Amino acid sequence: MFASPLSKAMAVTAGAVTVLVCLISIWYFFLRTKSEHSENETNRSAEVEQTSSSQPPTPEGINESIPSESPLPSKAKIDHSNEDPRFTRYRDGAVIWHQAWSLSQTLHQAEENPLRDLEIIANILGHYRALYRENPVGVENSEIVAALQGGNHKKVFFLAPSAVTDGQLLDRWGAPYRFHSISSQIMDLHSRGPDGKLWTQDDLTLGSESE
Repeated sequence: MFASPLSKAMAVTAGAVTVLVCLISIWYFFLRTKSEHSENETNRSAEVEQTSSSQPPTPEGINESIPSESPLPSKAKIDHSNEDPRFTRYRDGAVIWHQAWSLSQTLHQAEENPLRDLEIIANILGHYRALYRENPVGVENSEIVAALQGGNHKKVFFLAPSAVTDGQLLDRWGAPYRFHSISSQIMDLHSRGPDGKLWTQDDLTLGSESE
């Protein structure tokens, strides 16, 4: 039995309507997906901006005035993705080791015994050894200080700029401390004392300190 022309027309129309409905559904799905993607991108951008505006905890004194010649990087270059509270990392790879940095700012306290300064330096060296498993390499005071001020392969700063004078660690009478490395784990620390001369009765030393 043959279908009438009317039946054929109705069938064609029904098929066209079905195809049109499918196309409309696909277009609606596409628009909805695009809208959700744009909304997610907007939210993600807002989260990134909020994260960038927040700053990790930094040690006291990190905002102190830094001489232009200091190797310490600008605070504007802090890497905010770091979540370890022990240090502040900079985008160029430099690191401020908080505890040692803060210790270095307590040197030469008038109310403290001068031997306390040697103990503080020994403690700072202990932080260096904890990270590198050895003493800083050097013979001169300035070489040891350079290693403690970012001159190491991880670019870690253990000393605040205020603790260093002309690239050296000085005792409270203005003379450079004497560092003598006995081994990778033992360092002899020596101050000339009030008379500024080595090997006299007023010299101060911790002897051979180690971890």
